[in-house]
Amino acid sequence: AEDAFFKLLKRNNVTPDTAWEDALRLVIKDKEYRALKDPKERRQAFEKYCLEVRAQEKGKEKERRERLREEFRQMLKTHDEIKQYTRWKTARPMIEREAVFKQADDEDERRSLFEEYIVELKRRHAEEEREKHTLAMQELHGLLQAMIVDADTKWSEAQEAITKNERFASNDLFRSLNTVDLLSAFDSHMRDLDRARHEAKQKDRRLHTRRERKIREAYRAMLAQHLNEGHIKAGTKWKDFHPLIKDDERYHALLGNPGSGALDMFWDVVEDEERKLRTKRNTALDVLEEQRWEMKTSHTLQDFVAIVGNDPRMSNVSSDEMQLIFERLMEKVIRRAEDDKAHAERAQRKAVDALRSAIKHLEPPVRLGDTWEEVRVRIEREPEFADVEDEEARKSAFEKHMKRLKEKEEDIERERARRAERDARNGSRRERDDRDRRHRTRTPEIDAYEADRRRAQEARERSYRKASFGLTPPPRDRRDDRAYDDRRRLDRAESIYDRERREREMERERNYVSRADPRDKGRTLDYGDEDAVGSRPGSVRKRRESENSNSTARDKKRPKRDAEAEHLLKEEPPALQSGSEEGEIEEV
Repeated sequence: AEDAFFKLLKRNNVTPDTAWEDALRLVIKDKEYRALKDPKERRQAFEKYCLEVRAQEKGKEKERRERLREEFRQMLKTHDEIKQYTRWKTARPMIEREAVFKQADDEDERRSLFEEYIVELKRRHAEEEREKHTLAMQELHGLLQAMIVDADTKWSEAQEAITKNERFASNDLFRSLNTVDLLSAFDSHMRDLDRARHEAKQKDRRLHTRRERKIREAYRAMLAQHLNEGHIKAGTKWKDFHPLIKDDERYHALLGNPGSGALDMFWDVVEDEERKLRTKRNTALDVLEEQRWEMKTSHTLQDFVAIVGNDPRMSNVSSDEMQLIFERLMEKVIRRAEDDKAHAERAQRKAVDALRSAIKHLEPPVRLGDTWEEVRVRIEREPEFADVEDEEARKSAFEKHMKRLKEKEEDIERERARRAERDARNGSRRERDDRDRRHRTRTPEIDAYEADRRRAQEARERSYRKASFGLTPPPRDRRDDRAYDDRRRLDRAESIYDRERREREMERERNYVSRADPRDKGRTLDYGDEDAVGSRPGSVRKRRESENSNSTARDKKRPKRDAEAEHLLKEEPPALQSGSEEGEIEEV
């Protein structure tokens, strides 16, 4: 029934795009329409029919397109002028007259088929170029192997050699390679050379290490041979063993070999023997302790063997080892005896020093004239005397003390003589100094500035009596002059040293006063008898200028000075300045 309904729809040209109402209007009058009784089944059969028809149409379209694609591709192959870089607008005029070109439904389908063919050409061309590049790189690698064999070759040298090579220039295969390809091939080749060189070095190192190991093994075998022969024992010295092997080839082969040397391996063997001997020595000590036998310096090897040789634990000890054990133990006994002797001597020296100290502190003290018998009676009850058992040692302590007393006495005599000599020398110098001092006091030094000071003093006295203005000091009392004369007489009576000291103190005082204003240092003394600008401090000069300016207006109203006053002002003597250290000199 369903197949009959499908045939009915097909006979009436019902397509999948036809609506169900339109299809129903076309087939409703046909008697096969009622092959399906249920309207719902008819609708489902119609939808199924549409699906099958669409699938058939799609399959036919796919087959048609595949066939058209193959025919279109074969047609494009016949046109050699079409390459992988040809564009559609360039190729269309070439193929538009072909029958396959017209079989396509529209322009988009034709262009799509052309683009698929171009993609295939590009892929095929890329594969060919890749294969060609691979082949060229292989050829270049073979060329580099033949040309470059040094792993330290630089790229600039290799590039110049490659470009000048005839095989590289004549082969068209190398034209597809650029500089980057050449550099990559060169880098790969240099890595291969480095790897080969490193492997060669590793191989040589392994061979060298193996050869060194065989040399050391041969030398150890030689040491084992001499050990079995008894040439190497515990305590054997290299100087005793070296003459036995100095001509052996195994010893000469080891010389200069890195690693453990001949002496190191010899000491390894000796240390092993020492370790074995220490074990056997400890066993011998255990035997001696069990036998309660103490070794002394007077014992011999036979005495030692008689004690420890019968013990079963010492049965595997050879005679040479027994002798070595005895020598080691005897060395220890001798060392202990020497230490005891040194300790006893040190204690004896301390006791003698203590006895000498006791003699030194006896009351009353020991004198130089005392004898040993006299001192012995006084000190024999002291514990220091009992500690020294030897009479000669006691007497030596006394003699040392007496010798020290004698040395002290001699030192005192020498010091007394030096002091007397120094006192005599100092006394003569003191007398000479006193004589010189008295001579200097009686004959004082001549004062070269005394006349100048007198003239300055007289000039000051004359100027004090004249009329003056400003900062002129008041007249000086005659008592000051008398005091000055007294000081001068006192100065003459003083010594030259006292006068020099007093002058230095006055100079320091003047320097201290002049430090107030450095500009006034060395200026003339201001007695108010001149108006020099440089002879007064700034404050005085300003006050004077102010007074002069104020008095100008007053002088016009006051009568002029008389001729006698002006004459006195004009005849005022010049200013005075500091002269010598104790007076003034008239300014010139």
